[in-house]
Amino acid sequence: MSDVPRERAKCRAFADGERSAGRSQGERQVSERRTPMWTRLAAVALPLVLALLLVEVLVRVSGLSSTNHRMVYGGLVVKGRPGSSYVNRSENRNVVRLNNRGFHDRDWSACGEDYGILFLGDSMTEGIQVPVDSLFTSRLEDRLREAGMDVDVMNAAVSATGTGHQYLLWKVYIPESNARIDRIVLCLFPQNDLKNNHVDLGKGPESYGVYLAPDGTPWVHRDEPAAQTVARSITNHSALANLVYTRLHYLKTGRGPTDENVRAAGRAAEGERTAGKADGERASMERSPELAEVAADSLWADSMRRTLRLIGRWNDEANASGVGFSVAIIPSTDENNFYEDELVRRLVDADASGTLDVLALGLGGRSPLETNSFDGVTLGHLNYTGHRLAAGEFFDWLAPALRSGGRERGEGT
Repeated sequence: MSDVPRERAKCRAFADGERSAGRSQGERQVSERRTPMWTRLAAVALPLVLALLLVEVLVRVSGLSSTNHRMVYGGLVVKGRPGSSYVNRSENRNVVRLNNRGFHDRDWSACGEDYGILFLGDSMTEGIQVPVDSLFTSRLEDRLREAGMDVDVMNAAVSATGTGHQYLLWKVYIPESNARIDRIVLCLFPQNDLKNNHVDLGKGPESYGVYLAPDGTPWVHRDEPAAQTVARSITNHSALANLVYTRLHYLKTGRGPTDENVRAAGRAAEGERTAGKADGERASMERSPELAEVAADSLWADSMRRTLRLIGRWNDEANASGVGFSVAIIPSTDENNFYEDELVRRLVDADASGTLDVLALGLGGRSPLETNSFDGVTLGHLNYTGHRLAAGEFFDWLAPALRSGGRERGEGT
């Protein structure tokens, strides 16, 4: 009989243990429903974040992409981000490093004592296909200094821009750069400029663009969707995001990161069709330039007039502020349409009449394949030979005036 109480005690202890185990299991189940969710999310998110960081590093190290190197200064002009860098893969692989002002150039000194020449233009002048020391602006500075002249030559060109954008860059950003500017050299590439200056030619209105009004006044078109603003903010910090964003942009627009001049040639052909320039009409106009007035209402003639008006105003404004103003015409790589040739002719005539200082580069009479090709087949931007020849012509053009103005060492500033 004495074993019965012990058995009952064992049963009670066993039941109590079962109840305790049940409570513990229930508590564990409740706990699993509350906290492990974050643990599980972290377990999934952490490897994903680490993988993205690894890909980000690989994209940057390999040069496959970089963070977005462009910015809109003052809400008006596109320029590079100071100190940024990226790899150019078009035509000739080159690591592009932007200077302390955000341009493909050597660093600028603030309030320098030396005579300053500022070059403005588009991709032909920016020259991202070659290292900075190979640019015609850098070569020109080296030659001027070797000749005993203390001159700073600054390159403030920005790819895919027109004359209106370059004018605003001079008005909006250059004064705030604190660089000494004594002369401006506006580099025109007619095959791009007339298209980029008119809202109804070439690319048409984009989220950002600078175009010319009928009187030559630049106006800014900027209509950036909120999603694009967010995307731009992200791509400013992530090379991977910038790579994905640009590829999606190419898919959407149907064009890839090919040579700008190939695209420009296509836009020129489309522009000629839009303006109704049949081959016979063009040939007739070229034989008789006075017949150009018959087509004065065309988009091409309109853009030419607007461009010439802006250049005239720019020349007057620069001279009034004590800054010299010159225009350099970079040779086209393909056949111009009538109005592109007419723009060049009128600028050269202005130089002959003494109303404008103009240099039409000849690049030694070399063929574009010698001066604008890195593979000997594809025409594009100036190659090493092109930059060397351009530097020589600029030196021969500018050096006499600089000498006569007492720019040689020992003659003051």
